[in-house]
Amino acid sequence: MSVDKYQTLLIKQLDKRGVDVIQLQLRHARTLGGGFHCVTLDVRRKGALESYCTG
Repeated sequence: MSVDKYQTLLIKQLDKRGVDVIQLQLRHARTLGGGFHCVTLDVRRKGALESYCTG
């Protein structure tokens, strides 16, 4: 799991639970107000457009 290297408490908790942690520094994501999900989300996908919303 990728985690901001400055999130030391989170890293410790994940380590305790046996999660492999990859510590990364995303300076520009922090500046733009994004997180790992926002800045690493794929922008191109194969297949047809689908809606995952119900209702």
